Amino acid sequence: MSRQFLWRFRGFSLFEIIIIVALAMLLLSVGFVRYASMQAVAEQSAKNAVLESLRMALALKAAELAMREGAARVRTLERTNPFDLLSVKLSNYGGEVRQPDELAPATWYYSADTQELLYAERWADGSVPVPGSAMTHHYRVVVRFGAGGVDGVIVHHERSTKR
Repeated sequence: MSRQFLWRFRGFSLFEIIIIVALAMLLLSVGFVRYASMQAVAEQSAKNAVLESLRMALALKAAELAMREGAARVRTLERTNPFDLLSVKLSNYGGEVRQPDELAPATWYYSADTQELLYAERWADGSVPVPGSAMTHHYRVVVRFGAGGVDGVIVHHERSTKR
């Protein structure tokens, strides 16, 4: 065989391997950041869907109570667990909790002590999750009387706490 032919197939140089590894790392990091942001958007959408389901269940129950027992009875909904109003429990509902320190990520809880809904967010602020740095959001049930009738509303507290 000719010398030029052997030189052609002797392999990659160290410089070429370093360039290929650097490009692969760059592509992987960009892909991971995109994946993390898509996960954050998906989690936010799922959280909003749960809140909307709870709002609808509260509004229906509030209207039912207002018609059957009067508007004074509707205020008792503010001290009830809104997940009890759903016909089917959600798969990411963790139940009632006493110690809000040990919340699983991407899970809803109800604190009977503070009468709040708690949601432990996995992808806080769209960033890459760091163990032990999830954000816990606090929601409170409020019943409002407006021109459209009785409405059950779930409002977000400013008491979001980092774990």
